[in-house]
Amino acid sequence: MEEYVKTNLGVEGRVTSMGFNFSPKNEVKVFEFNGMDWPIGFLTSRLLWIAFGVGLVLLSSRFFHRFDVHEKIKTMKKSKTLGEMAEPASPKTISLSALPAITVDYGITSFIKTELLMLYRKGSRWFWLVNVGGMIALLFAPLATAHQFILPILWFLQVGRWSDLTTKEKTNRIHHFTYAAYQPLRRLLPSQLMAGVILALVLASPLFVRYAIAQEFLPIAGIIAGGIFIVLFAACLGIISGGKKLFEVLLFAITYMNLNRVPFADYFGFSTTASSLVIVLTLSIVMAALSWMVRSYEIRHS
Repeated sequence: MEEYVKTNLGVEGRVTSMGFNFSPKNEVKVFEFNGMDWPIGFLTSRLLWIAFGVGLVLLSSRFFHRFDVHEKIKTMKKSKTLGEMAEPASPKTISLSALPAITVDYGITSFIKTELLMLYRKGSRWFWLVNVGGMIALLFAPLATAHQFILPILWFLQVGRWSDLTTKEKTNRIHHFTYAAYQPLRRLLPSQLMAGVILALVLASPLFVRYAIAQEFLPIAGIIAGGIFIVLFAACLGIISGGKKLFEVLLFAITYMNLNRVPFADYFGFSTTASSLVIVLTLSIVMAALSWMVRSYEIRHS
């Protein structure tokens, strides 16, 4: 297409990206592209790669039996046989005097610590090397690149941690216990949100240092507002939908738009102005209120 433009339109240029174009219509030059003649060697190489992929699928199917009913029945029979062979465990007596004393705590500090610990343990421990690498990149990469590209990618990598921030009780079917706890709306839900925001801000902390040294405080406010927004976005969608898939799909779409520099998708404060900061904070307040109301309704009617 570049060669076509150079040859037929007399315009010297290089295509740097393809996708959405938000320029005014009078600035957009259009042309009709009728394709090209594909060399037979190129088409043959594509067919060979397709055949190679199909071969890998056929080879892996020899070892993959997840949906094989016969294999599943065989596994169940084997587990049952092993269970019958196992010796019954002798009951152990619980000594009440040996148990630690019960202490009453009506605060949320212990909840926040627990939620942070669960966020830390979510997924593979080795994945934290990627997070640490992203934080190092935020510290040493060019500031514009670090803020506009590295930060949204680093936050997107936490999608598995944030997506079930407010849904894990339902997923593990213990929500009846948590809803019956002492003031779950004032203790459990805020602690989950605070833990998620703390994670977002810790990951973005290298940018805080760089902007503080440069004495640019509006981007810092934008990042803080973005961290609050994305956590409340995850919590709100999780509470409303009852699952984590909706947030995962939408965060992927938002991150893709950010990497393609779509202006209205900037939630993490790269192009922060006073008006955009107010918009992000207003949306965060609306989502917080909506999450509170829906969760309150669930607690009353569960």
